[in-house]
Amino acid sequence: MVHGDDQGLVIPPRVAAVQVVIIPCGITASLSDKDKNSLLDECKSYEQKLVKSGVRAKGDFRDNYSPGWKFNHWELKGVPIRIEIGPRDLKDNQYVSVKRYNGEKTTQKKATLEADITAMLNGIHDAMFNKYVSSPDSQITIK
Repeated sequence: MVHGDDQGLVIPPRVAAVQVVIIPCGITASLSDKDKNSLLDECKSYEQKLVKSGVRAKGDFRDNYSPGWKFNHWELKGVPIRIEIGPRDLKDNQYVSVKRYNGEKTTQKKATLEADITAMLNGIHDAMFNKYVSSPDSQITIK
């Protein structure tokens, strides 16, 4: 059930080495060091919460690459969900999640992070499986 498209791999969440990547956005020269550090700390807390809840999550905190480069890098690797957090998201206690298999972007509240991401991973797996089962190449029949 491993797939690919023009942007790279599309891997089902249950077999992906990294299920969620967290990318800080909006770090510019005009952003104060205090705001930058609080944004990075928030991203690290998201990573810790997800790992604690059983999700294979990784934060990409490299500062020598732009967020767009990181988006493309992790998309090529097939990571099922990308979480983007910027200064405005930090103030509003929210984050943006992007599903790799269909590109759907949603804004969600921080308070329900673990439950939302777990449900999203299961939903992605089920959607990918159902897409495969309904394809003409499928060797699986469900009764």
